[in-house]
Amino acid sequence: MYIYSYENLSKMSQTEKGKKYIEKFKTYYQDNIKDKPINNLSFSNYKLFFSAGDRKTFETQFFGKRARLTVLQVLAISDDKYIEELEEIIASICDEFTWIVPAHAYLKLELFSTETARMLAETLYVFGDKLSRIIQDRVRESVFNKVIQVYENNSFWWDSTDCNWAAVCGCGVGLAYLYLFPERFESVKDRLFNTFKSFLSGFDEEGYCYEGVNYWQYGFTAFCAFFEIYEKLCNIRPDFIDSEKVKNVICYVENAKMSEDIYLPYADGGYPTWNMDANSAYTIKLLYVNDFAFNKVSEFLPSHAGLGLRGLVGTVTFDKPEKNLFKESSIYYKKAEVFIRKRKKYSFTTHGGNNGIIHNHNDVGAFQIVKNNERIICDFGAGLYTKEYFGIDEQRYKIFACNSLSHSVPIVDGELQMYGSQYKGEILNQSENSIVIDIAKAYANNPKNIIVEYQTEEDCIFVKYKCKGIKEKITFHFVSDIEPTVKESCVCIKDVRLLCNLPIKPEISHRKERPHNPARKETDNIRDVYLIDYEVFTNNEIIAEFTFQL
Repeated sequence: MYIYSYENLSKMSQTEKGKKYIEKFKTYYQDNIKDKPINNLSFSNYKLFFSAGDRKTFETQFFGKRARLTVLQVLAISDDKYIEELEEIIASICDEFTWIVPAHAYLKLELFSTETARMLAETLYVFGDKLSRIIQDRVRESVFNKVIQVYENNSFWWDSTDCNWAAVCGCGVGLAYLYLFPERFESVKDRLFNTFKSFLSGFDEEGYCYEGVNYWQYGFTAFCAFFEIYEKLCNIRPDFIDSEKVKNVICYVENAKMSEDIYLPYADGGYPTWNMDANSAYTIKLLYVNDFAFNKVSEFLPSHAGLGLRGLVGTVTFDKPEKNLFKESSIYYKKAEVFIRKRKKYSFTTHGGNNGIIHNHNDVGAFQIVKNNERIICDFGAGLYTKEYFGIDEQRYKIFACNSLSHSVPIVDGELQMYGSQYKGEILNQSENSIVIDIAKAYANNPKNIIVEYQTEEDCIFVKYKCKGIKEKITFHFVSDIEPTVKESCVCIKDVRLLCNLPIKPEISHRKERPHNPARKETDNIRDVYLIDYEVFTNNEIIAEFTFQL
């Protein structure tokens, strides 16, 4: 029996584990959906992006409707009384004037239009004649007109890109074919498979994801969602999805884990705290049952990605997440130049690389220290997504989250790091406990050297700067989630003592900034961020040594 058939899913929903899973959806339904009208997407809200750069107003309603579809899709598996509401949200989504969010209006097909097609196609495939004939016809017509026909008559930049777009769009289009138009699939199969191969090319051979953990989850989950269905419907498993490189991609997220809830902070995929959502974890596990292990995952989260049925299958199929003990390790991604040292007391990471990667932040040489599941030294993470955030570089890098002010790197003669792949670091040495990087080339004002040595010992981290070619001053700049206090001989960040060999006291400043909201919640949190600055005036060589006593 096909794993996503209505009969199979219905049986799963009546098991002990299935009932517990369904109860989470019922609670969400009671709190957020029941007796609340479906929002119609207005063109006036759509235009806000173009007039004010506002993504949030339209997208909150857009993604809220898809989360509603996800919830009703799951509830209707367990009880036919939800079918009528399921039909209502399907009809409303089919009637939308566009499935493309305004930030992507320049495209004919993109992430969320293809995702919408997949969700509707899967709903129709699973529920079949449980849905009225009018709704069935409306879904087929809408998916064909808004996605299938557009795909067949055009080519897209994401056909051959190496980022999450390839996997998400490929999955959306591919499953729309497999579910609704299987007779047309062979004609596009090679094109789709090449798109998935392009997605994999964005990881290096060691499996490193330049976009960060959240985008790793988004793209790789879509990749797995497609090939799990392809394998089950077509009874074929392509060789390339089981390559050694893919095994390394699977390991990336565990390597990136720095503590219970904290991961690598780099690019727009970095967040103060993060855990993989359970539905994504199960989607990956269902395809890579022997290769993918996960321990902590986030609680139930209805999502615009619509993976609720996979969460149901995963909940019933697998035991509780594996209990992986946090192990001491030293990890170095050679091509990405990312160094990770995990010890019993703390975790540390820094990287070289360049300031021209996808979802880039200007952060060559930035580092993060995590102790007791808190970010002692960090970078802010992804900022609030707006038109300017993905606008021209001059706009993007005026934003705190993207420029180097939100990262623990020096400010040289009043200048921050510059954007572009030519602005980069040079790895001079790397070992199990240390890494040495010259970050001078990350600045446009041409300092001769800014060599940073990071040494990770059992109870201390030493950060040593050797600088030449400074014209007037250099500011050694550190960022923390935690409010520091200045003592006579050190700076205290919780129980961590920061000492400096220079006879100067730092200046502490405080900012409130809006982070990116990947869950598309109606409200955005404002986060506190603290900056620690040691300003040194010099026109000569300087050596600055900082000790973090942990």
